[in-house]
Amino acid sequence: MIYIEIISSYVLGWYWLPILIIYGGIIFMLLIENRNPTKTVAWLLLIVFVPIIGLLFYMFFGRRFSKKIRSKNKNTEKKTLFFNDSEVDENFLLNDLYAALESYPMYKSNFEYLYLEKQSYSFSGNKVKVFHSGNDKFESLFEDIKRAKNYIHLEYYIIDDDFLTQKLFKLIKERIEQGVKVRVILDGFGSNPKKKFLEKLRSFGMEVAVFLPIRFSSFSNNNFRNHRKIAIIDGDIAYVGGINISEKYINQANDTLYWRDTAFRFEGNSVFNLEVQFWNTWNFVEGKNFEKPDKDKFLQNFTKNNRGNTIIGFSWSDPSSHTPFCLESLLLAIYNAKTSVKICTPYFIPEESLVRALNLASARGIKVQIIVPYKGDSKIVQWASSSFYKPLLQRGVEIYRYTKGFMHAKLVVIDDKLISIGTLNLDTRSFYINFEITGWLLDSALGELMAEQFEKDLKNSEKVDFSTWNKRPIIKRFLESMCRLLAPLL
Repeated sequence: MIYIEIISSYVLGWYWLPILIIYGGIIFMLLIENRNPTKTVAWLLLIVFVPIIGLLFYMFFGRRFSKKIRSKNKNTEKKTLFFNDSEVDENFLLNDLYAALESYPMYKSNFEYLYLEKQSYSFSGNKVKVFHSGNDKFESLFEDIKRAKNYIHLEYYIIDDDFLTQKLFKLIKERIEQGVKVRVILDGFGSNPKKKFLEKLRSFGMEVAVFLPIRFSSFSNNNFRNHRKIAIIDGDIAYVGGINISEKYINQANDTLYWRDTAFRFEGNSVFNLEVQFWNTWNFVEGKNFEKPDKDKFLQNFTKNNRGNTIIGFSWSDPSSHTPFCLESLLLAIYNAKTSVKICTPYFIPEESLVRALNLASARGIKVQIIVPYKGDSKIVQWASSSFYKPLLQRGVEIYRYTKGFMHAKLVVIDDKLISIGTLNLDTRSFYINFEITGWLLDSALGELMAEQFEKDLKNSEKVDFSTWNKRPIIKRFLESMCRLLAPLL
């Protein structure tokens, strides 16, 4: 009995020691990782001032991409990227690109960046169609799937088990019965796939792989998600954009929320970039082996694959990237802008480099306009976002809040010629944490159409007036400032 009393007295008197050791170890880990100082300070504030919750958040959301996963990802890229194949006639490919860029010399560096950083080859001769809602995208995608002859590859952050998915996979099942091979990558968090759902898909004959399933045995990697939305059909047609496979992305008569989004469909040589990347990702998630894209066949059909007038390249980023390629390609585009920068984004928590680029663009006479949702899907994120408005408004950047519904489009239009459509939100998570894709399209006719749609969106938006914004209640400004401290973590 006396031993129990001694142990109890010891525990009650020294309970703080193991807690202090744990916290000291976490803080030490944060400091030696040599992260961005702003992000380090944000994590330290959260851990110190919200002790238990802050520690749990760090364990789940704050740890670096594990060395094992990072190494695996790099090795896969090293083995398979089209750039590392010495037999490719790069001069032929680059000469074709430069010939197409003669009409757009001011954007040459944008596509050279994609090539030099081994992000993608950029090809001319692509035919593009843009969709501004899920209704139009899925109508087109379903028709293309009905005509698929060889294979269908789908890589999506969200694939919900709802009526839209049931309709989609009914079509896919019919194609499988006709000999079409179907491979699906869905994210382990965004899709949150149940075992029964996966079994149903596999019973149709699909090969299905879950991207980083949520497991407590790999706790630190659960934060890193595949946010890409890609569909490839027969190597001839591809879709990229912000629209997931879910009924909430289509606008129905009884919906209370209008969903505004953007995606594009294209045919042409640039589909090959997506084929290579899908092959990489399929290997990363340890899907059943299939033959990698045939670059010799691609080069043989290079001229035949010319379908239109749009130049397309891609930037990719993930937590193992040695630099945030999607962010850098965006910064380069803004710095090269000559007349206008038009941006639509659902989440606007920019880092300092992006704020500076936008401010400098406005300061040199470029018209900079940004559309964000009037009401976001997270109060903390919206308050943090609002804290960035003032310095931009002071420099002449125009900010609009979309009132018709939820603005989910991830779109940038430079000078009504260079267009970015992809999965990149303008926040830390998309820049550094998620697996993302950005398509870069150069076409003056397409740019004008995108500018027209942007003007339509402006008519459904409320402009933020600087003088009125400055008179917000002090409690609101305080909340925004507090949430901004967490901006590097959102």
